[in-house]
Amino acid sequence: MKNNNTKTTSVPARGSAFGQAFVFGEHAVVYGRPALCAAIPGLTTTAYAKLFEMGEEKNPRVILKSALGKGLLFDDGKIVARNNDLRLAVESVAFIRESLGINEGLEVTIKSGIPPKSGLSSSSAFLVSAIRAVARAKGLHDLSDKRIFKIVFPLQKKIHGGRASGSEIVTSSRGGWAYITGRPGKFKKVKTADGFFPEVVVGDTMVRTPTSVMVNKVARRRMNDQEFVDGILDEIGGISSSGRLAVENGDAELIGALMNANQALLRTLGVSSPKLDSLTLSARLAGALGSKLTGGGGGKCMIALVPAENPAAAKRIERGINRSGGKALGCFMLGDLRE
Repeated sequence: MKNNNTKTTSVPARGSAFGQAFVFGEHAVVYGRPALCAAIPGLTTTAYAKLFEMGEEKNPRVILKSALGKGLLFDDGKIVARNNDLRLAVESVAFIRESLGINEGLEVTIKSGIPPKSGLSSSSAFLVSAIRAVARAKGLHDLSDKRIFKIVFPLQKKIHGGRASGSEIVTSSRGGWAYITGRPGKFKKVKTADGFFPEVVVGDTMVRTPTSVMVNKVARRRMNDQEFVDGILDEIGGISSSGRLAVENGDAELIGALMNANQALLRTLGVSSPKLDSLTLSARLAGALGSKLTGGGGGKCMIALVPAENPAAAKRIERGINRSGGKALGCFMLGDLRE
C-alpha cells in the first residue's frame, strides 16, 4: 500500500522568536513581584512548519526535527523520542497542533542560535517560533500575542516543573523591553531613553541545572522560612521597579549598580553558584558596569553591562569571563522591535 505520509499540503511556513535576558527580577516574579526583561535580537530561534496528508493510521501525526533529534507522535499517543527533552518538545508541538484545530499531519523543523538550558529562554523561543510557524502553515497569519501567550504558557509551566511567570514569553514574542507586573501575561512596554542602546556580554558557565530544579529549590526554602525569603523577593521586586526607571532615563551606571545588588540577593536566595559568582566578579573587574546571572541560575549564563560605545571594554570583559573558566558568547544589544 502506498505511504502518503510525506505528501505535503503546504509549503514550509516560518516563525521566529528572540532569546531574552532577565535584567532584573527572576524568581521573584514567580511570586508576584515585578521583573524587567529584554529581548536579545542577536539570539533567535526559527521554526519551519508544513502540513501533510497523514495516510495510514500507522504513520506519524506529528514530526519534530531539532538539535535534540527527530521525534514522532502517532495516533495512539505513542511518542518516539530518544530523550525526555525531545519527548516534551514533541508533546508541546502536538498541543499547539490541537489548540489551533489542525487535523492534518504536522512537521516542524527547529533551527536555533540560542544555547539550550542556558537561562536565555531557549524554551520560550522554541514555543513561540513553533506556534507562529504552525499557525502560518494553517493560514492563520494574524495570531495575536494574547492568544500565543494563552496557548504557550501552560507548556512553559510544564517545562519549568509547574511554576512559571510567563515573563519570557512576552519578550521572546514581542521583542523590546517589558516590565512584568507579577501577574502571568500582564506587562508594560518599556521605552528606553532616546539614543540609549545598552549592550551586555553574555557569559556561559557551561554548567546546566534545569530551571525546574532551581524554581523548586526556592519554593522549598520559602516553605521553610517564608518571612526571610519573601523579604528577599520584595527587595528584588524593588530593584526591578528602580531598574525600569533607570532604563527609561538611560542611566547605565544605575542599571549596573542595580544588577550587582540583584545578583547579591540571588546569591543569598541560593540560586547562584560558585562559577556564576566567579564570572560576574571577573566581568566587573574587567570593566563591566554591573553583572548578574540571568534566568534560573545554578549555572547557565550571566550578563555583564558594557560601558556605552566601548568595544574595547566588551573585549576585556569577554577575556575576563574566558580566563575564569567560562565561555563568552559575545556582546549583544538588549531590546528590539517586535517581529
